[in-house]
Amino acid sequence: MVRRRTRPRALVLAAGAVTVLVLAASVGLLWSMRGGSDAVRVSAWPGPGEVAAVSTSGLPTKNVSGLHHQSDGTEAGVLWAVSNAPSVLYRLTLQGDTWRPDGAAWEQGMTLTYRDGTGRPDAEGLVMAGEGLEGGLYAATERDNDRPDHSSLRVLRFDPAHPSGRAAGQLAAVQEWDLSADFALLPDSNQGLEGIAWVPDRALVSGSFVDESTGGRYAPGSRRGHGGGVFFVSLEGTGLIYGYLLFQDGTYRRVATIDSGLPVVAGLDYDAASGWLWAACDDACEGESTVLTLRSRGALDGGRFAVTHRFARPAGMPDTSNEGFALTSRVECSGGVKPVYWADDVALHGHVLRVGAIECGSR
Repeated sequence: MVRRRTRPRALVLAAGAVTVLVLAASVGLLWSMRGGSDAVRVSAWPGPGEVAAVSTSGLPTKNVSGLHHQSDGTEAGVLWAVSNAPSVLYRLTLQGDTWRPDGAAWEQGMTLTYRDGTGRPDAEGLVMAGEGLEGGLYAATERDNDRPDHSSLRVLRFDPAHPSGRAAGQLAAVQEWDLSADFALLPDSNQGLEGIAWVPDRALVSGSFVDESTGGRYAPGSRRGHGGGVFFVSLEGTGLIYGYLLFQDGTYRRVATIDSGLPVVAGLDYDAASGWLWAACDDACEGESTVLTLRSRGALDGGRFAVTHRFARPAGMPDTSNEGFALTSRVECSGGVKPVYWADDVALHGHVLRVGAIECGSR
């Protein structure tokens, strides 16, 4: 997406708790309000500084906004990508030195629609619930491109293993959750949901995660049919992250409101090996990332995600509009590092994807 940097922004904190609206004239003002998270100093990228352009085939030349890496038992796994305009999902495998569509069915990608088969969802973030397609792929969307001036904050679940749509090459959502009513003031239609990550229940329980909706420890056993974990989505224009239980009947419950420590969150990902929830900014803050971890129970904010690390972009990464961010699993670890991928929304110098490396399971 193309970001308008000088428009005032609205900072909306949790609906259902206290709603605070702050008008910020610039990104810099909003960033200066971050409080305690600013006490975490910026460190060098936790891995080699080298970044390389990725050879791809079949991806559009711009507007690739979401990435997810799936380990599938092969050396490289599967790289899922989504573009926001047009709304298309891509499944890529590494063939030689190039990430290419995985077979004829994916040659042009799958055009995404809402559950009723209509619309063009502006898909910005992508995540898989679990390690396989059984849990489905979830996209965070900020609007319907058929109504580009209207904010619509939705999470859509797709089942690529069983494509369904009104035409060949079309993939309709099998479930959707409209979160718009959960916000007292909807953001600019181009400043909505941008990133999405999934954290399994077992990690949250072991970390004594606090459920904002009850004030007590998270108890997934009492919340049936929620996908086995919590979905964290980022509201781009504020830098805030929200945790949701998404139920099978289309209802939802907010369980967390988190300050990412960034003025803009362009991508989210969860690293199961380290227990780190990553929030990635783009050129709005020079490609910086923060890491959020669950505080120990004895801390003042115990059981809640808080910024514990702040990293500069890798030395070899240009300052560009990286909106997709995907960590790989420990399976891909070699020589103490594993690949990490970025999707460049504007394809600077003609490169849609770039790859770097990060320490395996670093804490």
